[in-house]
Amino acid sequence: MNTIPCVIESGGANAAVRPNGCEAIRVQAAIPEGAKGAKATFGVRPEDLEITTGDDAIFRGTIDIVEQLGEVTLVYVDIGTDEPIVAKLENDIPFAKGEQIALTSPLKHLQVFDEKGVAYRRT
Repeated sequence: MNTIPCVIESGGANAAVRPNGCEAIRVQAAIPEGAKGAKATFGVRPEDLEITTGDDAIFRGTIDIVEQLGEVTLVYVDIGTDEPIVAKLENDIPFAKGEQIALTSPLKHLQVFDEKGVAYRRT
C-alpha cells in the first residue's frame, strides 16, 4: 500500500485529508469532526490507482521507474515525498522515465489511518 503522512482537513459527512505534497482529497471515512488538524496517514493500494487527465488527480508527478511485467505495468512516480507512489496498471503500457503522469482512484478505495495506525471505518 502507498502510504503518505497527511493532515485531516475536515471530518463528518465532508471528510477530507491533505496528504503531504498534495491537494486536499475528499474521503469516504468516518472521521470525527473534532479530528480536524490531526496528523494521520493516507493510503491507497497500487492496483486501485488509475491514469487521469482530468481535475480528479490525487497525485501528479514524474515517472521514475517503469517495470513492464507483461499483463501489468508498475510505475513508480516521484510526487516530491520521501518515497515514490507505485501504480499497478493493467497491460503493458509504454511509459518512459521523466514523463509526467496524473493518478486517481475511486473514493471507495481510499483509506485513512489515525496516529495509532488504526483505519477509520469507510462510509
